[in-house]
Amino acid sequence: MFVGALYHPPKPLYQSTALLNHIEAGVDALATAYPAATVVLAGDFNTLDDSEVVSRTAMHSIINRPTRGVNMLSLELGRAAMIGSAAMRPALRTGCH
Repeated sequence: MFVGALYHPPKPLYQSTALLNHIEAGVDALATAYPAATVVLAGDFNTLDDSEVVSRTAMHSIINRPTRGVNMLSLELGRAAMIGSAAMRPALRTGCH
């Protein structure tokens, strides 16, 4: 299993396309080298188009409900037949981070 963490700031100093290209290349390299491996990418995508990540990597969201109040502040994407959905548990604390 490979797990990646991503923080994409609301106003990045780089082009989002460059990050999308990097994510796509990394996931493709893992899938080629380890075809049976599970790949998970989780984090705060902010303004990054998660549908673009999904279309480029064949990943799917494993979180299907809000992560903070009514908002989806974090995103978890997975690529493997064994990934269904993640169980949501109550927060251990009430802060944002």
